[in-house]
Amino acid sequence: MDYFKENKKIIYILLFLIILIFLFSYFFFNKQNDKLANNSFSQNIIELTDKKDYARVDIKIKDQIIDTEIVFSQTAKSLGLSGRENLADNEGMLFIFSSDNYPSFYMKNMNFPLDILFIKDGVIKKIFAKVAAEGENPVNYYNYGPVDMVLELPATYTEKYGIKEGFSLELNK
Repeated sequence: MDYFKENKKIIYILLFLIILIFLFSYFFFNKQNDKLANNSFSQNIIELTDKKDYARVDIKIKDQIIDTEIVFSQTAKSLGLSGRENLADNEGMLFIFSSDNYPSFYMKNMNFPLDILFIKDGVIKKIFAKVAAEGENPVNYYNYGPVDMVLELPATYTEKYGIKEGFSLELNK
């Protein structure tokens, strides 16, 4: 019986140490993630717009100011710019995702071509230029990951203004 009691104490001590290690790890890594999220470009946009379904901000790339419509909900993301007649030269639509997402875009029911920019931490990682509009059953899908944002601009915008992969986005306040 003494043998069992002695082992029981050891088991309780080990459980206590495991719980302490778990709690320490949990709080340490969550604090690190909070710091990263609070410093991210997409987090700054979310805070600025109160995460409404549709919001607007001015984004600056190079020396160009883009009047940007932001979408947050899955419904708004799925609809995107579908069905619209056009997009003015200085306008865009920004899709915000959770960190390290691999979103895929298509041109379903689009009436005009686009430049699609895949962005991570406020830096353009991939540009698909002059993406053609497709009908009800699109066959082309565009993705690049991991990213936290995708910006759609009028076709030829990146070429016209010399915007390239590696350029940073800024909030124009």
